[in-house]
Amino acid sequence: MQQPGPPRKPDERPGREPGRGGCGPGRRYHALRHRQAAKPPAGTRIGDAKPALHATADWDRIEALCGYAAERGVALLDVAIGGLAAQPAVASVIAGATSPEQVAANAAAGRWEPGGEDLAALAAL
Repeated sequence: MQQPGPPRKPDERPGREPGRGGCGPGRRYHALRHRQAAKPPAGTRIGDAKPALHATADWDRIEALCGYAAERGVALLDVAIGGLAAQPAVASVIAGATSPEQVAANAAAGRWEPGGEDLAALAAL
């Protein structure tokens, strides 16, 4: 049985350091271009089973979404899950996870509730 970890600040996600990874607050956009040029890591779903997704990704749109997230002080995961959950026709967001930490991070991301202006800006991307 997993023991509870140390107390976290409300904006921290389990299994990651604030401001690192993904493209949340403070993330430099040139890192996306570096990831675009690099091969996906071995041992990951995109690296092992779906490398074509990485090769054909819309990196300009990903960068725009990262900027959107950074402007609001949230992580890209928050935008993905919270943004979907805020759509009127969406009753539930089903996100995959391969670890308990990802389950916790996905659940925490659903706490972000974008306002009307946020949703309009997101739809424009």
